[in-house]
Amino acid sequence: MALLVALLAVAGCRASEGTSGRTGVSASYRLGTLISTLPDEVRVRSVLAAADATLRARGYSVVAGQATADRGWVRGSPPAGSALDLEDVTIWSRLSRTGTRLGVDVKPILAEAQARAILDDLLRRLGR
Repeated sequence: MALLVALLAVAGCRASEGTSGRTGVSASYRLGTLISTLPDEVRVRSVLAAADATLRARGYSVVAGQATADRGWVRGSPPAGSALDLEDVTIWSRLSRTGTRLGVDVKPILAEAQARAILDDLLRRLGR
């Protein structure tokens, strides 16, 4: 157990950088969240609509969410009894000084590959 805690502490301290989408959008994974910034012209509500469609296309049920013009989030859960039954995905977006930020949280943590796959699907829906 102590080894697992130590591995989580070390893995969580360093951000994993990468690119996503066809335009090579930069995305950083740290502490269970994949974060990216899109240009200002991509609106928060567009990100959230793409997030909703992405989760549904991947078989999730959208169970909660809220949005304003400046920020919002969408939460999806997999079908009960599936292999992913313990998982929860939240996609959020908000305006920032540098553009429109978005994050993909896949719980339990340490699901970077899945978060990146979800982000790729979302960016494809946004034409990026």
